[in-house]
Amino acid sequence: MKGYRNGILSWLALSFVFLLPRAACPQDPEIPEEELEEYKSQRVTKTVDGLHFNVEADRPLEKVDGVWQPAAIDTYVALKFSKLRRELEERLAGLEERLKALEATVQALEERFAQEGLAVPEGAAAAPETSAAAPETSAAPETSKAGRFAL
Repeated sequence: MKGYRNGILSWLALSFVFLLPRAACPQDPEIPEEELEEYKSQRVTKTVDGLHFNVEADRPLEKVDGVWQPAAIDTYVALKFSKLRRELEERLAGLEERLKALEATVQALEERFAQEGLAVPEGAAAAPETSAAAPETSAAPETSKAGRFAL
């Protein structure tokens, strides 16, 4: 009878150890549906030499030592990041073009105001130059050659 009781106690102890973490966290955290859609990748079935691969649509297949396989994960991630970098560089170039056009428009308006003898609106003439540094917020007149505004 003593061995039977020890067996039951051992089983209960093991059950408690393995079921306690699941009881503490009964459900997976709920992720909003719109976030799930952002991270889903479109998987397709690619067939090469009679072999079927269920992979992401943009993941290439390659032959390594005579065996077809999906591109290695590090190669695939590098491919994704290089694509993202190209997209970001294109956006940056577009934004820089738009910024130059806006600066030209502002310059033309300032010249027009000066020709017509109109007062330039406060803050428009002293707009900070575009640079990688954070813009200064002081409205004091310039007192040094280091920047547009004094600290």
